[in-house]
Amino acid sequence: MTTISSSTAAPTNSLSLDGVIDAITNSETVDVLEPSDHGLQVYNPYPVLGAPTLPSWPRGVPLEVIKKPEYSNTTLKEIKVPSKSFGVLQSLADYQPDVDAIFRITQPVPLWFKRLEENRHLMLPTGVLTPYNAQATLHFKSSFFALFLPLTVHSRVSDIWRSYIAQRLFWDVGIKFGFMPRPIVVQDRNPHSNLGDLDAERDLYMKSHKLVEFLNEWTGKGSTLVERMEELYIALYERDYLGLADVEFVQLWLKSLLDSGYEFPSVVDSPAVISRPVAMPAAAEEDDDEGNESCEMDKSLTFWTSDLHSSSCVDVASTLSHLKQNVIVARRNERETSPVIDMKGVTAYTELSDVIGKEYITHKTILTEDMVQRNFEFYKKNPKIASVDAFVCSFPAAMCELWMPFDKTIVFLPCHQYNLGRCSEKEWERLDEHLRALASMDSPKHIIAAAEAYDYEYLRHYTGIKAATLTAKVRWGSFHQEYLQPSKG
Repeated sequence: MTTISSSTAAPTNSLSLDGVIDAITNSETVDVLEPSDHGLQVYNPYPVLGAPTLPSWPRGVPLEVIKKPEYSNTTLKEIKVPSKSFGVLQSLADYQPDVDAIFRITQPVPLWFKRLEENRHLMLPTGVLTPYNAQATLHFKSSFFALFLPLTVHSRVSDIWRSYIAQRLFWDVGIKFGFMPRPIVVQDRNPHSNLGDLDAERDLYMKSHKLVEFLNEWTGKGSTLVERMEELYIALYERDYLGLADVEFVQLWLKSLLDSGYEFPSVVDSPAVISRPVAMPAAAEEDDDEGNESCEMDKSLTFWTSDLHSSSCVDVASTLSHLKQNVIVARRNERETSPVIDMKGVTAYTELSDVIGKEYITHKTILTEDMVQRNFEFYKKNPKIASVDAFVCSFPAAMCELWMPFDKTIVFLPCHQYNLGRCSEKEWERLDEHLRALASMDSPKHIIAAAEAYDYEYLRHYTGIKAATLTAKVRWGSFHQEYLQPSKG
């Protein structure tokens, strides 16, 4: 922990917090300085703000740039900005500044920032990122949505990740972030272990570079800030910057703000037209096909479900129908799925093999190689099966093993434990091997998914697979039409 004070031990020519706030709130426009033609994705503000020694950098700046002067030595230009565009202002801290463990091990600390004559705030242009912390930081009302601190990473990482996420969202709503020209606080740091901090900050050293690159390339699809913030947290979870719980917590945070009457800033510009700075220095090479995919949302596919549980059949069929997809529901009892049979694109199919019509009738059924082979022989020339693009299996999800020989996409989405029905160790191990094989294939592409955090962790523990998370809000067993609408989770 740290303590922050406005100690009079600081050099003269300090700022006052009240003065900073009054100057912004009592004026329509404010004169600021902005790096001119920076052209890079990240900015190191310490040199221009009076760091007494070089190299010098704040906690969270990618290590790849700390000794590169072009990331800090930029001509500053004076501009006027509307005072209402201020979202966050960060004050640096004298004596014990907010630097990382590598700095503390290799550079002289304590330190005092030089007192420059400049009184104008340093504002970052759209498209350029820099880290700020959760210490001497002033949030104006427009940026209250960005107060949320991720909980699934270490506290030495959490506020830095928050700052990068917030700035990326600021670009979409016209909010500005900047630094005060001089520190308003003197920080007397409680005892820390530099080696302990070094270990806690590992994500900052290893991931900041790629995070900055990702945020510069990311484009939100939602029309509101709430939608884009949720999208971004999901994307960061999928790329292992955050844990799944942060997606759920940020959804609760957004709901709380909406319930309180907080007015989110409106999206004012499409990220697609933001001028993108040039890339950062290359880090370790990684395969990255992101951005090369074509997402044809208007293309209709055909899905097959033969789940034993009528409710999962109903949920799959109704959701896909509302997404303008085609669904074949293959079940013995058409009455149990009658609420969805009349939906557009949904077809009941009762030409069943003996395996799915007479033998595989409970989740406790032991699936044998003979059953898999006989089911394949029955359907291998069936025109309905030929039209299928993907098999969806939810209850039991392990029933998908029946459809693996058809060389079509498998959507493995358990609505119960993924291994339900695989009661012996041998059966369970065979299922795990099949899932790992599916997860590793590119053609056809298979989807291994989980509906909740517990399901995700359970599946990862036993298979090592990081499943896609498709959060569902389903009232199992309810056939009322109003419950069949797909819901955003």
